[in-house]
Amino acid sequence: MRLLLVEDEIDIQSFLRSSLDEAGYQFDAVSDGKSAERLATENVYDILIVDLGLPDQDGISLILRMRQ
Repeated sequence: MRLLLVEDEIDIQSFLRSSLDEAGYQFDAVSDGKSAERLATENVYDILIVDLGLPDQDGISLILRMRQ
């Protein structure tokens, strides 16, 4: 299972990265919506974990665009 983590708060992202790594997940982590969209077009992810309050856009809009 491959995940994409989209979180702009460094402390939260660091905690989630450590937890996902310890659990054995393969994942990529980015801190903004634009990077998330780029990676989502280049890779296949089973799950996206998206912060709702990103610096460049809101997470709901990002998810809706990616679902299209």
